[in-house]
Amino acid sequence: MGTIAQDTLKLAKSLVASKLRLKNIRIDRKATDGLRKMKLRARSGGDLTGAILSAGYYAQKNDKSCYVYPGNSYGNKVWRATFKENDALNPINNTGSGIFIVEPDLTVKVADVER
Repeated sequence: MGTIAQDTLKLAKSLVASKLRLKNIRIDRKATDGLRKMKLRARSGGDLTGAILSAGYYAQKNDKSCYVYPGNSYGNKVWRATFKENDALNPINNTGSGIFIVEPDLTVKVADVER
């Protein structure tokens, strides 16, 4: 028996070790068409549309795929964009069951997350 902090740290390490996996990756035609028609922006307010627009902006700018995943901020559901697949597949960061992948050509893919 350790302290609560030690037990929490052990749980966090075990969750990180059990990295999530992507499965059933498919192109979302509706999101792709919408993204190509809208003006891209650098900042996101935490909503899904804003996060995908921001991911499209940075994917085009840096010529890398960008991942959009659901997270938690002080008890509120937010959507985050990152270039790091590890961040999107980390079970501590990703609280949902799927992610969006935005390619540099503004193609939006949807992937289910396997825990």
